[in-house]
Amino acid sequence: EEERKKNLIELINKKKESLTDLDVLYTAKDWFLQNVQLEMSSQNEEGALKNFKSKKDRLEQKFQEVLYSIGKPDILEKAIALNTLQEYITKEENLLKNKLQACETEIAELELQKELKNLVHTLEDGKACPVCGSLDHPSPINLEKKEIEEKLEILKEEQFSIKEKQDLLKSAETKALSFWEEKRELEKEIKAKEGEYKLSSKKLEEHKKLFQWEIFKDFGKDQFDRSIQKERNLRNEIEAEEKQLETLIESLEEDRKEIRDKKEEVILLKAELRSIYSNINELEKTFQYLKLDRVAEKTIEDLVYKKRQLEDEKDNLEKDYQATTEALHSINSSLLRKEGIFQQKESQRLEQAELINESYKTLQIELEKSSYIITRVKEILSSIISIESEEEKLKKYKESKSKLEHRIQEITNEYDFSSYSGELYLLKETKLIELKESLNQLRTELGRMKQEERNLKENLSKIEELTLLKKKLEVREIDLLELRSLFIGKGFVNYVSGLYLRNICEIANTRFYRLSGQCLKLELNENNEFLVRDFLNGGKLRSVKTLSGGQFFQASLCLALALSEHLRSLYGDSGRFFFIDEGFGSLDKQSLSVVFETLRSLWKEGKIVGIISHVEEMQNDIHTFIRVVKKEKEGSVIYNSWE
Repeated sequence: EEERKKNLIELINKKKESLTDLDVLYTAKDWFLQNVQLEMSSQNEEGALKNFKSKKDRLEQKFQEVLYSIGKPDILEKAIALNTLQEYITKEENLLKNKLQACETEIAELELQKELKNLVHTLEDGKACPVCGSLDHPSPINLEKKEIEEKLEILKEEQFSIKEKQDLLKSAETKALSFWEEKRELEKEIKAKEGEYKLSSKKLEEHKKLFQWEIFKDFGKDQFDRSIQKERNLRNEIEAEEKQLETLIESLEEDRKEIRDKKEEVILLKAELRSIYSNINELEKTFQYLKLDRVAEKTIEDLVYKKRQLEDEKDNLEKDYQATTEALHSINSSLLRKEGIFQQKESQRLEQAELINESYKTLQIELEKSSYIITRVKEILSSIISIESEEEKLKKYKESKSKLEHRIQEITNEYDFSSYSGELYLLKETKLIELKESLNQLRTELGRMKQEERNLKENLSKIEELTLLKKKLEVREIDLLELRSLFIGKGFVNYVSGLYLRNICEIANTRFYRLSGQCLKLELNENNEFLVRDFLNGGKLRSVKTLSGGQFFQASLCLALALSEHLRSLYGDSGRFFFIDEGFGSLDKQSLSVVFETLRSLWKEGKIVGIISHVEEMQNDIHTFIRVVKKEKEGSVIYNSWE
């Protein structure tokens, strides 16, 4: 027991020396967690900044492609402002407009010459000219019809080229304005993100300067948690061992009481011994005053008998004296031994009390230094105890006790304990104490492991909740980024118009795919520009400008019909009757054939199509028509095919 107490004191002192300040651990852990958050924030800001800069670079690349398309890549290289580009485009549009007007004027003159050429063969001397009314025709037009048509073809090609350039300039201006607006917005975002990134980096640097725990520089969150849990367990162990020390001190008090009882017993034995001595002295005096005359009166047998009685009494007294002396000697020895044990335990108790006082003073000093008050410390210490865990331990203890009692009963029934051995009992008792200590250690370990299990379950639950929250936030982030991109510049307008345009394109493809013999389909690119997917060429995409005249008419007509059907679905209009104005003059015979096949398919669908055209070849295939002829005196005269 003394050896156990000594080991217990050494173990408590050793564990107290290895204790670490929990406040320091918590402070270092808080610094670490905040550092991780600041680093993540800084990385996110840096990533966002790089993303915006990358978007800006891609935007400038697209802007340069627009400039290359109009043949002015030097504008971006010279860093000329947007208004310079607009001035250039306006100037070019004016030039193209003048060229187009001149071209159209020449085309009108050639058309007039062509019509006049048709009237040359009707001129006769003495007959009035149908144009000017003159009776003389000195110099009729001498150009060949083929030559006029060739010039017309060249001028129309030039007209088409000018219109294409005009469309290209308009598209370039629209794209440039959109790109420039997006670039301005991106530059604002980049400037804001640079400020946020600098602020985040500054916070991180200032936070790193606060680090002052070299011993924890390689620690992570798990290591901090393990260290804190280890400190808590160590403090719990110290508290349990101090309780054991208190139990030992109580045992010492019981030993003191036993010593006092023994002393009282010794006093009683000494009094009894003195009484025995007194009896012996009285007997000796009796022999001294024994009268011989009385002895003479006794017979030999009486004297022998009396002698034997006295000898027996003397022997008994000597035995009692010897037993009393031995008992007194044993009591004195036991008393001396108990006094030695008492003095040793008293000395250990004083040392332990002094150690406890020093620990209490140290605790008071540490509490005064720290920001905690005694009530808060008590709350923290008391919060470690779990009622459920203690109840579970108590329940298991009772179950274990019941099992042990049952086992003891079985052993009692199995073995015979009538022959008792003190040495065997002490050996068994020592083993039992060791088993109890092992059991207590196992219970402590079980409680710690259950606490860890609860902590792990709580952490797992938190991780699952955070994972679900993360998924929701990621989905929301994607939606917000998409909405944000829509509301930058004209993104939202382009997005909505793109949706409508794609819907119309899908409706148009149902007819265009059939009319083209399952060979062609219309598609939209990211800039809402029409492309054609050619299934005869491996399904590759190409520009709508590569379509033939008839195919181009089919695509345009299918889009017009799709738009008509879409409007009819919105507003309830029948939409069965519509006009096609011109658009056939530049088509060759094969293209015209494709056009008429398309129109026949519309007639089969029950749609009424009106065509406004001056192409004479179309009259042979259209049986119901209205012909308008311009006459000098009467003006425009209308002829109906059904009259």
